[in-house]
Amino acid sequence: MTVGERVPVPGPHDSIMAGLNCGEVSCVAWRWLRIGVPAAITVTDQEAMDAMRQLARSGIIADASGAASLAGLSLLARDPAGAELLSSRRYRTVLLLVSQGMTNPESYRTVVQG
Repeated sequence: MTVGERVPVPGPHDSIMAGLNCGEVSCVAWRWLRIGVPAAITVTDQEAMDAMRQLARSGIIADASGAASLAGLSLLARDPAGAELLSSRRYRTVLLLVSQGMTNPESYRTVVQG
């Protein structure tokens, strides 16, 4: 694999994060991601559900795909190298994109209310 290439990941891809549950980056999105996103992180369903609950406590309604960005940031902050990066002068502001709200009310209640 070469840095800067789109690489398909064979399935099956079983996840509650339906909006992110794919094995290949969109051709349309890739041209922008390639130049603007220096790294990516993988989050588990449990980490996404924990982030859903954290967002809900702040009054933000998001499904697992929407909460994945917070789950990734939380993982990064717990990693020594990630925490150092986040505390540097260069990265004083973090933008989290919450890409999806509540798409399945029953599943959302199950996750958030336990």
